[in-house]
Amino acid sequence: MKDLEDLAPGEAQRAKRRDRKRVTRMVVDGGNLLRQVEALRARSERRRQGSADRA
Repeated sequence: MKDLEDLAPGEAQRAKRRDRKRVTRMVVDGGNLLRQVEALRARSERRRQGSADRA
């Protein structure tokens, strides 16, 4: 990314806003991923307990 000083004032604001949007999207995606991992872990944990009950 170019230095913000090289851009016109309005352009610099726009670039900052664009970056912030990208960061929030990454954070949201990360949260979804974390939730999926938690769900998978819980599911496998339940499966393990179920097979232990049967044994």
